[in-house]
Amino acid sequence: MTYRWQEIIKILIPGFYLLFGIGISVLINHNAFDKGIVEIIGKLSAILLVLLFFAAFVVGYINEIISGGLEYLMYHWGIPRPSRLILNNSFTRFHIVRNSDLRNKLGLQGNGFVDNGKSAKALTQAKQSINMDGCQEFYYQSVLSRNLFFAHLFTSIIMFFILGWSWILFVFTVSVGLLLYWQCCKMNLVYVKKIFLEYLKN
Repeated sequence: MTYRWQEIIKILIPGFYLLFGIGISVLINHNAFDKGIVEIIGKLSAILLVLLFFAAFVVGYINEIISGGLEYLMYHWGIPRPSRLILNNSFTRFHIVRNSDLRNKLGLQGNGFVDNGKSAKALTQAKQSINMDGCQEFYYQSVLSRNLFFAHLFTSIIMFFILGWSWILFVFTVSVGLLLYWQCCKMNLVYVKKIFLEYLKN
């Protein structure tokens, strides 16, 4: 898959997710699953398909802008950056064996704690020193997982607004949200680890 298609998909899929969730909620709320709606959709399927792709792209693009801003604010408010977790070897699964070599190369203190500010600068330094083409696949997976998590968050809020409170809906949205959040964190860590490993090779 080319990078151009990956760029579009990371916007389209979350856009479709949002539209689908909102659409289903509206149909359920108005009991609109009847024969008339199905016939109308069938007659206008070609036009609706084009409009659906356009709407999904626009909604997905707005979702990406908001998601990126919220992610930045989360790190600003103290949520650990993936680079901070990698540099501090916080998770065995994403452990870098030559962590001390990496820290020395980045000009960081030997075994001292690396905060969000230092880890952000270290990641920027690493990105500027390597050929990022080898990390693009991981980048798109990371952004897609982030966009999907926030799309689910926004969809859940809208669904509660349209459908009202429901324990079934609550358990469903929270369960899916936790899975998507875990995937988002995991892919961010994989992406950042790949950058640091490439940096160590130079």
